[in-house]
Amino acid sequence: MASKITVGVLSRSVALIADGVHSLADIFGVGVVLIGLRVSSRPADVEHPYGHSKAEPIAELVVAFIVILTGIFIIYDSVTALLTKSVPSEVEIGVTVAGISTVIAWFLSFYKKRVGNRIKSSALIAESKHSLIDAVSSLSVAAGLILTSLGFWYMDPIVGIVISLLIIQIGLSVTKTSIDTLMDKEAPPEVCARVKSTIESVPEVKGINYVHTRGSWNYKIVDASITVNRGLTVSDLSTLQERIKEGIFLAIPEVHQVNVMVNEYMDTVTVAVSSNETGLEAAFANDLGNCGYFVIATVQKDTIDVVGSFVNPYKAGSRKKRAQIAQFMRDNKVDVVVTGHAGEGAVQWLRGYGINLKLIDDSGLTVLDAIKSAKLFAQ
Repeated sequence: MASKITVGVLSRSVALIADGVHSLADIFGVGVVLIGLRVSSRPADVEHPYGHSKAEPIAELVVAFIVILTGIFIIYDSVTALLTKSVPSEVEIGVTVAGISTVIAWFLSFYKKRVGNRIKSSALIAESKHSLIDAVSSLSVAAGLILTSLGFWYMDPIVGIVISLLIIQIGLSVTKTSIDTLMDKEAPPEVCARVKSTIESVPEVKGINYVHTRGSWNYKIVDASITVNRGLTVSDLSTLQERIKEGIFLAIPEVHQVNVMVNEYMDTVTVAVSSNETGLEAAFANDLGNCGYFVIATVQKDTIDVVGSFVNPYKAGSRKKRAQIAQFMRDNKVDVVVTGHAGEGAVQWLRGYGINLKLIDDSGLTVLDAIKSAKLFAQ
């Protein structure tokens, strides 16, 4: 960083100065990652029962902002150099510094990525991309200086602009990754499949109602709902939950917390389906909060009887809409809600009342089709 900025100032190379500033941002980024890793490694406590794992994606987000701001700074300086027709001098020294920087930055990128994969740190992986950008930008600076020495005076600032666009693109990519983690995006399908496979291997489990995952790369939390046969004692259920947890921890090391909701197997289920009209032949509605009606029915394996079609009085919306819908379902003794989409607040309220949620992604179904697709009974 020091050599690039010093030589850049002495030789009036805007690209080399910009590259030096990028390296300076790299230093700040590494500092942020170190802090994030240190905080995220702390165990759960009373104020943070889910641990401190989100400190890492926060650090990743800060790194992304640093990267983007660096790109904007380089664009500004490069455009200024083009307008003033600034021509760098001492090209040989600049090329030498940029070449050495390319090698060092590439080595740093390789090493950070290797360690990041080993300890499963998304923030360190983001930093490896930052160093890779540093290597590419330094190489581009060297190329730009060489072209400048051949008479193409405008190549130095143009290279600076190209570097900045690359930097901003990577910064936006890292931003998306960190925001996905902070917003509890579901883990990749293969992770959920491994969780389901582990739960299904337990003989007492009659069926799986849902499996959801959240958290960072190396600290995941699993929420699951299962159905078991009637007659198990409280002690039996507690032992069953612990066996499921231990199995998941063993199968997927990056999972650190598992929450298992247990439901007894029922011969008859009361189901509420979001719809646009009344009755079983009504069109299925994709959104729980904004549907026109709730069709409630009792379902046995071979029989579906409509209890009633109720107008959704909460469609207009309020801050309490999610809680009110969940209370409506509880008051009508609903066991399962079938819809296409439900907000996080509604999901939590329904779970709090012990009501399962089945999400179906198909707007062309009828209410009857949706009930059959939901597979309410364990196979």
